Order: sequence, then C-alpha cells, then structure tokens
Amino acid sequence: MNRKEQTRGKILAIVLEGRCTTKEAAEVLQVSERQLLRLKKGFREEGPGALAHGNRGRRPAHAIEDRLRQEVVELATLVYAGYNHSHLQELLEEEHALKLSRRSVSRILTTAGLRSPRKRRARASTGRAARRCRGRGCCCRWTGAVMTGYRAEVLT
Repeated sequence: MNRKEQTRGKILAIVLEGRCTTKEAAEVLQVSERQLLRLKKGFREEGPGALAHGNRGRRPAHAIEDRLRQEVVELATLVYAGYNHSHLQELLEEEHALKLSRRSVSRILTTAGLRSPRKRRARASTGRAARRCRGRGCCCRWTGAVMTGYRAEVLT
C-alpha cells in the first residue's frame, strides 16, 4: 500500500471506531461524504485491500503487444539496421502496415538498447570568438569591422 492508501486506512479506522464523524473524515481526505461512505463500506467488508485501485497490476488495454514489440526490434536490427527512428516508423507503416507512432517506435527501440543513429552537428564557434575579440581593437572577421574600444568601424 502506498502512503495515500495508508492514510485513508488510518482515518477510516478512526471513523469506524466512532472517534470521528464521516463529514470530518471526508474533509480531511478531500473526498465527498458519499465517496467516503463507499470507501468505508469496502474497508469494512474487504479490509485495507479495498483501498487500492482496482486496475493495479493489470496491463493497460491499449498497451502494445509483446509480439509486436519483438517484431519492431527484429526489423530494426536485421532489415533496417542504421535507420533513424523517424524513418523506421515511416517504413514500418508503408512496407509492413504496422501503425505505430514515432514516439512508440522510439520507446520500443530505446528500451531494447537501440538508440537512433543520428548525426550531431558541431557547435558554432563564432559566438565565443566574436565575444573574445570584442573591445581589444582587433580586426573582427566575423562582423567585418575593426573593433576599437566599444566602437566598431566598418572596413572598406
């Protein structure tokens, strides 16, 4: 049980003992009195297990099947090795009729340890170099001006 469920259990036990009213307990738990009556009934009949959400431990209905995940990983490693995730998603949809979002394909492959093989561009160094020569009276090839103090004179 998580902390929220433990707190609910303690407060419901206090209510069942009669040391607290239903209205006060509902305010503390920030639920309606009607909801608190439902919680109290479940707690009385099933115990603390009734406070846990009913879907806990169940697989979501819209989850991607394991078979489909394996198929995507196999295609990415064998047939389409070296393709980035966006391009791979487009090919899976066109060639294999697999309707998955780009993000789902990326998540499946990243979980399997396959990162997108994209190239990284080098940082532009002009900003730092231009700031370095500012105020030194040097010829600045990036702006085409001679820097003298805070004043720039255009070279002709």
